[in-house]
Amino acid sequence: MKNGKKMKEAEKPAVLIIAYDFYPVPLDKRYKKYYPYVSNRNFLLKINLRNELNRNQPRKEIRSIIHSSDNTLDALEFINTYTQRTS
Repeated sequence: MKNGKKMKEAEKPAVLIIAYDFYPVPLDKRYKKYYPYVSNRNFLLKINLRNELNRNQPRKEIRSIIHSSDNTLDALEFINTYTQRTS
């Protein structure tokens, strides 16, 4: 799922990694307005990594190649949706 919509076949994940962050860090107020549903500042690592991977790409080639949920409820929904499709 992506923003509550079904993904096209090409958008589906090639690999699914389920991880739990034992040391979540509260999100700073300055980021809350940009990421209102994010509950863990470590989420920003994904943004930084995605930007680094796309840094030298032409604008038309920029991809969202890393996905993570914004919070625990989103993670559970994604896992539930994905496992229903593959079982």
